[in-house]
Amino acid sequence: MWEVATGISCGVDSFYNVLKHLDSEYSSRRLTHVCIYNNGSINNCYGKENIPFINQKVFEHAEVVAKELNLPLLKLESNFQDVVPQNHLRTHTYMDALPIYALQKLWRVYYYGSSNSYAGFSLKNNLSVAPGRFEPFLLDCFSTSKFKIISSGSEGDRNDKIEFISDKLIAQKYLHVCLKKDTNCGWCSKCLRTLLALDAAGKLDNFRESFNVDGYIKNRGKALVYLYNEIKKNPESPFSPRRIKFCTNVIKNSSTSRRANRNKFLASITVVSYKFPLLYRVTLELNNNLFAQILAKLEYFNPADSIKDRIAWAMIDRTEHEGKLKSDFVVIEPTGNELPSPCPKP
Repeated sequence: MWEVATGISCGVDSFYNVLKHLDSEYSSRRLTHVCIYNNGSINNCYGKENIPFINQKVFEHAEVVAKELNLPLLKLESNFQDVVPQNHLRTHTYMDALPIYALQKLWRVYYYGSSNSYAGFSLKNNLSVAPGRFEPFLLDCFSTSKFKIISSGSEGDRNDKIEFISDKLIAQKYLHVCLKKDTNCGWCSKCLRTLLALDAAGKLDNFRESFNVDGYIKNRGKALVYLYNEIKKNPESPFSPRRIKFCTNVIKNSSTSRRANRNKFLASITVVSYKFPLLYRVTLELNNNLFAQILAKLEYFNPADSIKDRIAWAMIDRTEHEGKLKSDFVVIEPTGNELPSPCPKP
């Protein structure tokens, strides 16, 4: 009996396909095997000096996930890329089809994880763009009368898939999208895209085992700059409106804790004294091509209307506690600049 399989690279498309078809309502289409291939993708994505180490880790990662899924894992590695070098971006669909064809007697159905959605389908300039844009059409052409290669995942974009897998425990533990390391670095393009989507969906905390979530939150502003630049580079993309919506959600999530404190009643003005807001100047960075993170102190939010309120408060508080300053004393401050205004104790 021929089997049903898909790849298990442990990326977003991979987990989406596995989890979608693992318990299909159609028994003849349920997954029976998962596969891990290196037919050139690892060689092209990670740099030659990292190939042996990354290759080993990717395969080990797939073994762990396959065992947890309780599915047989089929591993295949080819030297085709070494003998006939290819541009991975332009040829990845064709290259990935080679091992599937080599083992076609095993399969009745093979689900191929397509990264592009139907919304981006196009046959224009197909000699100069990545084949992902017309993958659903291409994979149907690759199918034969005896086995079918199905483009799976084209019904949604990457963000749809991330939302789908975000509540699945196995994806939370083992999701790996990084282009730089065998663990998620958090700052390559794929890591950022994934973290931003998880952030917008309110699912960041679910992925603490596979990402440095605290590191991302600390530098969330830089991630928003990346997202802004992506939209700016390709405003005509069918996904740009959705990215803008995601950007809005990320900003909203980042300010949740501040909004939670907004309606509290304060017992003393000292609670908010010198706790003025810091404004992240995203547009200043973008307009001047700056790599530094620019923060502006909003001094006019100070209740005492002065940058010296901390000094004044510290001096008065200390002298009161030491018994040197009584309630009927008069404080004389001789500097005459910004210090006098906050001197009277709130």
